[in-house]
Amino acid sequence: TVNGNRLAYKVESERLSFVVLNRGAAIYSLHVPDKKGDKSDVVLGYADQERYKHGGAYFGVVVGRVANRIEKGKFVLDGKEYSCTINNGPNSLHGGEAGFGQKEWTCKPIKDGVELCLRTFDGEEGYPGNVNATVVYRIKGDSLKVEMKACADRRTPINMAQHSYFNLAGHNSGTILGHKVSLAADTYLPVDNVSIPTGEVIPVQGTEMDFSEPVEIGVKMNEMAKKRGLNLPFDPITNMALEHAPEATSPGGPQSGAPLGFDHNWCLKGCGPVGKFLRGGMRKVATVEDPTTGRTMSVETDQPGVQFYTGNFCDGIEGKDGASYMQHAGLCLETQAYPNSVGIDASSALFEGACPIIEPGKDYKHTVVYKFGTTK
Repeated sequence: TVNGNRLAYKVESERLSFVVLNRGAAIYSLHVPDKKGDKSDVVLGYADQERYKHGGAYFGVVVGRVANRIEKGKFVLDGKEYSCTINNGPNSLHGGEAGFGQKEWTCKPIKDGVELCLRTFDGEEGYPGNVNATVVYRIKGDSLKVEMKACADRRTPINMAQHSYFNLAGHNSGTILGHKVSLAADTYLPVDNVSIPTGEVIPVQGTEMDFSEPVEIGVKMNEMAKKRGLNLPFDPITNMALEHAPEATSPGGPQSGAPLGFDHNWCLKGCGPVGKFLRGGMRKVATVEDPTTGRTMSVETDQPGVQFYTGNFCDGIEGKDGASYMQHAGLCLETQAYPNSVGIDASSALFEGACPIIEPGKDYKHTVVYKFGTTK
């Protein structure tokens, strides 16, 4: 038991410590040092484990069977149409109402970490096949390594993702608008008014989506606000969030059904010829820096995409330690296959990053590494 949470497991080293919950295989807390050596918890989380079963923010959980959105919950596999549970407007999100992130996993300690296992069954949330999934969290020096695997007894789509919200200043320290972020991506996927990719792959250069060099999130969000005719959310002089005018938290124009902020898939540069993505290759795809504490984080993965989400829907969510998480309280870097890409045609522009279809006897694998440090 940790902080009153039953079935919680703590792993610590000299540099890092984290707590994992059986519910959702969630990272409940993650303590890392700042430039002075003082440790703080840098991930958002609910106050108690029961909220992880029903809360819609997905704080720290592993989502699946298919992460992100499936349009109208429908996909075709081997000539048959499947209908998944609708739980996000007209769409299915993160595996449905009782996806991987809401389940109770079994857990056992291993060297420098923990291993969690889950079995889901044919027909759950509309997906075919029985699936055995595992997640391993392990401390490696200054890094937290996450290894996700799954196998099935029928052909089925699998796209797991780790859904932690990070705030390197501390989980209850305010917004992440002053954090500097870079993404190793030249293109991204624009979305429609219910956050489904349009099918286009658009260059980021010269747009508010360009994070090819480290830049404050608030600076880019100001660019987005200007395009939508909204009040600016960030003061670059003080590096602080401004008070949100009502219109800044309302839907932001015809190309967004969401509040102001980022919630898109960036198409990550690959490790193959001419930057093409080759599955299985690890590379650094993102960096984050909090100038106030000097904490830094880099992200490495073998996946083709990352959903960069800035906590747009946080609206005073009751969190741990008495925190109240307001809009933009944390950022997610959800490494993944592309959204709404189950069973897409090979001619699609999204095919390179399409959701894997796992064959019986073959494993789905997804690795992501969060490496922490400090500025000098």
